[in-house]
Amino acid sequence: MVMMNESSKYWKLVRIDSADQGRGYKLQSIPVAQEFFGENFPESTNHLVVREDRVYRQLFNLLRETADDEADRFEAELCLRCYVSYPILQSCMRRVRLFGSANGFTYRDLLSFVLNDDGKRFNGGFVPFSLKILHSFSPDQTCSLGGWVDLRVKRNPDLNRFLLEQGLNFTSDWALLNRANPRYLAGIDRDLVEVFHLVYRRDRRQQNRQGTQQKCLDPTNEQLQEMMQWLRQRQVLVDSTSVLNQLKRLAQVLRQEDIWGRRGFPVAEPLETTDPNTGETSFKDIPDDDSTSDIEASERSELQQFCYEQLLHSLDQGIRQAIGDRVHSLKQRPRYTQLAHQVKPALRLLYFEGKSQEQIALMLGMTNQSQVSRILNPKELLVTIRQRTLEALLHDILEKVRELKIVDFPVSPDYFSNLMQQLDTFVDEQVFQAAAAEMNAGRNRSMESLFAQRLRQILNE
Repeated sequence: MVMMNESSKYWKLVRIDSADQGRGYKLQSIPVAQEFFGENFPESTNHLVVREDRVYRQLFNLLRETADDEADRFEAELCLRCYVSYPILQSCMRRVRLFGSANGFTYRDLLSFVLNDDGKRFNGGFVPFSLKILHSFSPDQTCSLGGWVDLRVKRNPDLNRFLLEQGLNFTSDWALLNRANPRYLAGIDRDLVEVFHLVYRRDRRQQNRQGTQQKCLDPTNEQLQEMMQWLRQRQVLVDSTSVLNQLKRLAQVLRQEDIWGRRGFPVAEPLETTDPNTGETSFKDIPDDDSTSDIEASERSELQQFCYEQLLHSLDQGIRQAIGDRVHSLKQRPRYTQLAHQVKPALRLLYFEGKSQEQIALMLGMTNQSQVSRILNPKELLVTIRQRTLEALLHDILEKVRELKIVDFPVSPDYFSNLMQQLDTFVDEQVFQAAAAEMNAGRNRSMESLFAQRLRQILNE
């Protein structure tokens, strides 16, 4: 809904203001846009409520109806240019609320890439980003204009180039896998990438020859089925759903390695409290638009991305804690105090060399296999690591939810229960289903799951 004081967004343009060291932007009144809006929406001056979507859709209709009247067309377009400047600013603020504090930039650093409209008549030279958004939007589509603005800001190549320089990688999973080098992978991950290239790259090349190539889209069911067949020829027995989940899991690993390689440390660290002069405070000065549901969906999508980025950090934390707890517990038990130092060597023999418990007992000088079972108990350890990972991930997610202000705190029991269920499913699909299957595979297990890889890395520390 648009009330009288909010309708000013159709004649007040958000512009960069380098002189304002706090907000970094200003609201500039455009008299010609105010006059045009008042003539076409007189109810806005009479304290009547006007539906937001009806306003911008009518403005788009006026654009079509006044195609031959340059002055009226310019004024209708100018009202829309003012309007989209607000969600452009909001979108920049959201990016910073999620990533900026941990990476040393504020929303003011993003504005120059997308908030470059001066409100002047378009002369055929430079095209402001707001006009590009308007020219690409169809009022007949189901997406709201505010949601479309947010999407276009996220896809702005100049802005994403800046974020990449800051160590943030928003490349799609499929683009990451398409350019991955299987020589640097091992086990099932290597098979996955090679088979993905065999099918996905082949189809991409064919699309390129036909001139129909698009961005890297999700693999089709047919492609997944073909990948599954190729994997089975390599004695990797999976179904098409597992292929998709394994590819997504591997893409997240590659994404982390790519980001960590650029930065030298994980991007997903706990975010600091933002400065009062950053997006948190300034955001409140901007009225909300009618795309609240799109904004919430966008924030939940970004929260999901945050979950992926935090997963490895939480998993590593869970592994360290569980191993430390196991060693400490054994030291408290007189019968096993002398064996506590064998926990890590036993894990190395299991996860590096695939040794059986009987072989581990022999190699570590233990009296029998039962001693290995009692000090190691890999299945129990896996359960403990899963619990520690969930606890760490839940803590980080709740902190992020609090920061994004998606829900009020304290959260309701229903919200907490639903979140726990979703995280249970998430960590199992990404990590622990494969780890458990690997554990139950018997003597021929490969120990190449994401869990096994992270455990080996920590044992090497």
